[in-house]
Amino acid sequence: EYSTVEELASANKTDVSYVRRMLRLNSLAPDIVEAILQNNAPDHISLRTLYRGIALSWAEQRRQLLGI
Repeated sequence: EYSTVEELASANKTDVSYVRRMLRLNSLAPDIVEAILQNNAPDHISLRTLYRGIALSWAEQRRQLLGI
């Protein structure tokens, strides 16, 4: 529907950097998403934690967020 992140942000009347941070969440490892949805994720995992940046590699995400 939108060609660029800028168009998406404009259509939703929000900041481009916010949209980019939200889009990064699409690259979360499936098991981490599942843990969050089932409320089984460690307490230190929050939206704020995820905003600060997550690795693209699922293995690195598990090390970074879950310590494995």
